[in-house]
Formats: sequence, structure tokens, C-alpha cells
Amino acid sequence: MRSLLLAAVAASALAALVPCARAAAITETVPVPGTDVGDIGLDVFNLPQFNPDLGTLTSVDLRVFGTFTPALFTDPSAVPGRLSSPITFLPLTSLGSATQDLPAEVVPVTPGGETGGQQATGTPEAVDLSQTLPPFVPASPPSSPDHISAVDFTGTGTVGDIYITGGSRPQVGPGFTSLGVMDGGALNAQVSATYTYTPGTPVPEPASLMLLGAGLLGLGAAHRRRAGD
Repeated sequence: MRSLLLAAVAASALAALVPCARAAAITETVPVPGTDVGDIGLDVFNLPQFNPDLGTLTSVDLRVFGTFTPALFTDPSAVPGRLSSPITFLPLTSLGSATQDLPAEVVPVTPGGETGGQQATGTPEAVDLSQTLPPFVPASPPSSPDHISAVDFTGTGTVGDIYITGGSRPQVGPGFTSLGVMDGGALNAQVSATYTYTPGTPVPEPASLMLLGAGLLGLGAAHRRRAGD
């Protein structure tokens, strides 16, 4: 009976030292202030990179969720006329290859905005964008109109150069340049990154090593006892 008990102790010690190979995940979430969506990059929000001490990163699930409010204002010095009221917005938001067309809105144009021009503001629309990315995203070609640098999600700093793009897309007709009619749409949301990774091999603690040693001694004693019988 004693030999069986020692054998069980040894087996438990060995099992405690076998690392678990199951995938794990952690989620980091940062706020997005009310900012023009065309100028938003994740580096602005200090999204933490995945800590390599935890293991090997296998994938990253990015998500943007919140609201986008379409808006515009005009600069009378650059607009060859005044906008007709009402105006139609066809808002759009994008996160990499994930794109979301928001509901069209028809809103009145009123005096105001910068330098005494005109302005129009829609209602907040729900935004929910998701995209799965590899641990490292290579840089786009320098000739690309939306050129970005390489993005490494692993490290001890923050993620940069993954941009949320889009805008209010006001339908103002010909003759109105982007200098005269400016997109004032704002995104109020959160950005989350779920890091899925394989945990690193744990280093045995001294107590586990002592338990293993005791178990091995027990197995040896049980073997000698059976041999003596």
C-alpha cells in the first residue's frame, strides 16, 4: 500500500510539471476621443503591445465600437457660393479592410461654423468594426495612397500606424472644394485588441522540484521493494 501511495505522489508531481499548451487571450481597451475620423490612428490612443513575456502571440482581434456623428462646416473665403439646405450625408467608417456604411442622413444647413460660414450636424450612428490581424503587419508599398509603416503588436510599448478612416461624405455637388467644405465628423468610441497567444513554458518552482524529487525516490523505493519480494 505504501508503494502505491509513493507512486501516486510521483505521478502527481510529474503532472504538475507538464506545461499547458492551450491558447489564452487577453484584451486591452482604450478610449477614442471625439476626433475627426479621418485623422485617427491607434498610436494616438496608447494601445499597449502584447507582452512577449506571456508567450507567443498568434493573432490580434481589433474592434472599434461606439458612435460616429457626421458634420461639416464651410470656409466662406474658399467656397464659391453657399450650400443649399438641406444636405445629405453618406457616412462611412473603416478599420483596415473592414468597412461600415452608416445610414444616410438629410440635415439642414445653418449659418455658423468657422469664420462665419455654414455648418450641418447629423445624429450619432452606431459603429462596430472588427478585423483579425497577424502579430506583424508589413508596411504597405510607398506608392500606396494610404501608405503605413509596419506594425508589430508584440513589444513593451504601444501600437502605431493602424488607422480608423472614413468620414461624413457630404453630398455638396460640383464647385465645392475640400478646402471650402470641411468634414467635421467625430468618432466617440473605444478600440479593443484581443491578443490570442500560446503561453510560454513555465519554470518549475522549488516546491514542485522537491515534490518531484520525493516522488522519484518513492518510485525507486517501490521498485526495490518489489524486486526484493
